[in-house]
Amino acid sequence: MSDEAYEKRIGVVLKRVYLEALDQLVEKGIYQNRQDMIRDALRRRFEHYGIEPFCELEDVVRTRVYLEALDQLVEKLRSGTLRESSSDSIE
Repeated sequence: MSDEAYEKRIGVVLKRVYLEALDQLVEKGIYQNRQDMIRDALRRRFEHYGIEPFCELEDVVRTRVYLEALDQLVEKLRSGTLRESSSDSIE
C-alpha cells in the first residue's frame, strides 16, 4: 500500500461543548459531517505552520480558494446577512 493511500482510524475524546459546536456547523450545512470539519481544521493548522507534505501546489491553491470562500460564508452566517432564501453568493 502506498503512503498516499494509507489511512488509519484514530480515536479522539472531545468535551461536549466541542461536539455541540461541531454539530452546529453540520446542522448549518457548513460541513457535511464532523469528520469533514475535523479534517478541515487539521489542514488549516498544517497550512498555518507550513506543513503541506500531502498536497500538490494545485491542491494547495484550490484549498486556499475554498477556505477563503468558506470563511466568507461563515462570516455571513455569524453576522446574519446570509438567509436561506437569499441569492447571496460568495465573492
